[in-house]
Amino acid sequence: MINQPTLSSSYEYYDLENKEEEKKVCESNSTFDVRINTLLEIIKTKEPIREKSYGYSYDRLNRPPSPAELRRILIYKKWESEINNKSKSIINPLLNSFAKKLNEINCGSWEEKKEFLSILSGEASTYYPFEVLNNLMIKFVNEKISKKAIRLAKHEIIYLLNKCESSTDIKGTIIKKIKETILEDDNKFDLVNSIFIKIGDLHKKQCIKKNLAAHFYEKKISFATFSDLYVEHITENYEYILSKFVDIFDNLGQDEECCISFAFDTFLGEMVLSSISEELDDIIFTVENNSKMGLRELRRNNTTPRHVRDFIKQSKEQLEEKIMEYMTKNPSASVIEDNIIIVCRGSSMKKILYYSKKYLEKILEEELSSKYY
Repeated sequence: MINQPTLSSSYEYYDLENKEEEKKVCESNSTFDVRINTLLEIIKTKEPIREKSYGYSYDRLNRPPSPAELRRILIYKKWESEINNKSKSIINPLLNSFAKKLNEINCGSWEEKKEFLSILSGEASTYYPFEVLNNLMIKFVNEKISKKAIRLAKHEIIYLLNKCESSTDIKGTIIKKIKETILEDDNKFDLVNSIFIKIGDLHKKQCIKKNLAAHFYEKKISFATFSDLYVEHITENYEYILSKFVDIFDNLGQDEECCISFAFDTFLGEMVLSSISEELDDIIFTVENNSKMGLRELRRNNTTPRHVRDFIKQSKEQLEEKIMEYMTKNPSASVIEDNIIIVCRGSSMKKILYYSKKYLEKILEEELSSKYY
């Protein structure tokens, strides 16, 4: 008969020791996961601050402004909003990967790490290099794409409308030309070169490090180390950042609404040829400033509320006259209505006049309620 083997006491001790080690590893991994999740949650809670750091006040990633919101915005360019939103989205994965490095570094307390990340993941992380590169790209696209699209649109509109051809052909022609312009190799090469030079300049001037120093008033030794770690992290990802901005540029030509927005702005909710919307903006700005000065003069003279109301009414009438005069004299004053490009008349004109006067009225009412009034 063969006896069953028995465990020796030393083997039993070794087995218990292994189980203790496994338990410690599991507890360590659990603590690591909890800490990472805490840091990622900090980044997530600061996302609204990052979203509002630059661009339109109504910019939200994958959530365009509602029609009601657009009625309150003088000039909205979808292509510009796309660049703003997508450039902000580059920050998130970089902050998340930095959080892991911050958690692992053997420096500072856990509370100091949370405090540092809380400040960093707000506005401190947005300006350099992201907002700077965002603004560079908007300027580049405006010069290389948008201005060319506006000139093309004006030419096509005047030419085809004079020939009484279908205005739907105009929109298709404009979109096709804009897509071709975006796809031009020279444009992409120039953009890459511009971003590359700007990144090199920011790095040479240590802009990220100096910007962080301005946000961290407490001179903690650990914060200096964390800042160096973040600068190193961004430096390692310059190529990634560059590639993402190039992707943003490429994708501008994939969306027809985005393409047409190079030539047509959303002006108080109406799609208006960009050169026209800029003139309308100037008209409103001039009347608004003159009206504000008039209101202040009325206040100095202790004018009655009735006279103030009459003055606001007159200002709105003056604005209507100036807009009507400009639009009727301009042959390229075109809008997109029901997906067709037409000369701005009828219902489109009424909407532009109505919302322009409503906008002016709101501005003047805010001036009246201002503590400076």
